[in-house]
Amino acid sequence: VRITPASETHVAEFIRRGLRPEDERVAAEFGVDPVETVWRIYRLSRFPNAAIVGNKVIAIWGVATSEAGIGCPWLHIAADHGVGPVQLTKICRREILKMKEVFPVLVDFSRVGDLRTSRFLKLLGFHSVGAEPLGDAKIPHVRKELR
Repeated sequence: VRITPASETHVAEFIRRGLRPEDERVAAEFGVDPVETVWRIYRLSRFPNAAIVGNKVIAIWGVATSEAGIGCPWLHIAADHGVGPVQLTKICRREILKMKEVFPVLVDFSRVGDLRTSRFLKLLGFHSVGAEPLGDAKIPHVRKELR
């Protein structure tokens, strides 16, 4: 797996390969277009990166910032990424540590009941700090922080 700063070409290739059904579901719940959302978060991000295997972009990520200077990491993984969960977790941990060098607090959210995302964030060091509704539909999410 080769990590490189993400470019618009990487994002376009990633989108062409197709988003995971989970990403499309989350976008639909918030009433947003998933492709537009990927482009928007990429453009708003600091340190956007791409993971490449062979000639395929298998993941893109970065960190957006809030007005309070809090880092909000994001990650999109291709459905057919072909990387084992242990290797993927190690890559994500390294990237999270880089983000922590810049942001004293990182915040992410997982939908209440989404055990897969919740477990992944816990593996990365995030801790649950409360629940809050998000989006126009007020979907309950658990706020996760890494300090």
